[in-house]
Amino acid sequence: MNPIRPIDWDQAFSTREGGYKGQMLYSGESCHIIATLVPPGVEGPPTHVHTSDQLYFIVEGELEVELGTEVRRITAGEGLLIPAGLPHHNRNVGDRPETHLEVIAPGIRAGSPLATFVDGPVTEGSYDTGGRSYVLQGPDLDQRDRAFKMSWLINRACGSAHAGIYVADMAPGARGPASHVHDFDQFYFVLSGSLEVDVALQHHTVGPNTLVVLPSGVPHSQGNPSEVPERHLAVLVPEP
Repeated sequence: MNPIRPIDWDQAFSTREGGYKGQMLYSGESCHIIATLVPPGVEGPPTHVHTSDQLYFIVEGELEVELGTEVRRITAGEGLLIPAGLPHHNRNVGDRPETHLEVIAPGIRAGSPLATFVDGPVTEGSYDTGGRSYVLQGPDLDQRDRAFKMSWLINRACGSAHAGIYVADMAPGARGPASHVHDFDQFYFVLSGSLEVDVALQHHTVGPNTLVVLPSGVPHSQGNPSEVPERHLAVLVPEP
């Protein structure tokens, strides 16, 4: 398995009118991770629901999202939890392209639809989320003088039972823990700078817009030996 998965819009698995594109970066039992490009003025798929939770992270630009009977605008750096069963639909009403990551957790069983389109208008009481609501929040990285800074966007504390995401900043020369393993799947998505990652016996230098896949039980370590800061999104499925 190749653990390094760069975004390549030529490999998009689906396209819609206007240049909407999605690339499946990872698909497994724990989750699916999709990179999505939404050009200005373009609509996403019609209103739909998932049987699993969905997490958005806005990489660049901004996105307007219908969430049940509400409409929210989310911008670069923010995370959104869409609980299973909540009808939603997105569009780019801005003047520049928008890119976001989608995490669907747990993964949808093979042969089952990834999404089910909603037939008819969305009203209060027309859908069931088990009493959960969406969560939208941005990072708080004001952790002075720390070589490694992390800020949770979505986690169990805010109602996400199957996945957590946080933004991490690594100062020049900083390193994470020595080679170690987890009993959950972990993913890094590099946002800026350069991250060096050892996965099992392989060494990789990873630049922006690239996903690193770290399956449960696989030894890994990471660091930033460069002279500029590095920032990445970490996805933990499930959050320990």
